[in-house]
Amino acid sequence: MVMAVQANDRMEAVLPQIQKVGGLIEPLVIGAEGEVAVLAYDSRLREMQEFTSDTAKIGSAVKKIRPGSSQSRLIDAVDYGVRLLGTRPKDRRRILLIIGETRDQSSEGRLREAVIYAQLQNVSIYSVDVSRVVTDLTAKAPAAAARQPASGYDAASPGRSGHPQYGNASDRRRRQQRAIHPADGRAVPGRKVRLRQEPVELFTKGTGGQQFSFMRQRGLEDAIHKSAASCTANT
Repeated sequence: MVMAVQANDRMEAVLPQIQKVGGLIEPLVIGAEGEVAVLAYDSRLREMQEFTSDTAKIGSAVKKIRPGSSQSRLIDAVDYGVRLLGTRPKDRRRILLIIGETRDQSSEGRLREAVIYAQLQNVSIYSVDVSRVVTDLTAKAPAAAARQPASGYDAASPGRSGHPQYGNASDRRRRQQRAIHPADGRAVPGRKVRLRQEPVELFTKGTGGQQFSFMRQRGLEDAIHKSAASCTANT
């Protein structure tokens, strides 16, 4: 299993809670013969621990994760985690566990390709979703010049002037008339669905995994237990 933890500045108040449950991963999820690698992501992708069955090393790696930049390259982190899992024996169950917010910011990879890659590598993706209510309340307010779109998709269309994300009222109405294809971000006229489906939802549904959420420490522990039960039930 690869455990991918969001480690940007929005997670500063949440990371101490995540670090307390690092020791739960080994006995609950991987059992006696499995192995875990730990990955942290913000604007960087940091491999905190290569595959190991040593509980102490897994817990230590999680405790070493520190908050970084304002970005959250979720799609790129999934792609990297799937690549790591692709090196493992084919007869072993491959699991990617994401702990973080459900949105992406500034990834270079494309969501559709990342989902297909995970499917081809037979990777099941599970997530423990950090509530945006928590991160919004605890995150430090960014400087106006440093604000970035909340999604990893390019916000500005080629040749469009004005504000890259919001535009004027007419632009907003026109965009609300269109739907965004959930896999690759292409506009589909005439369909009224959510403009942007969360990447985590697509990753979990597209690979046979599940989503869990938490807002407090006990909720995080419960989510880890539930994800473990789901993983072992599907083994």
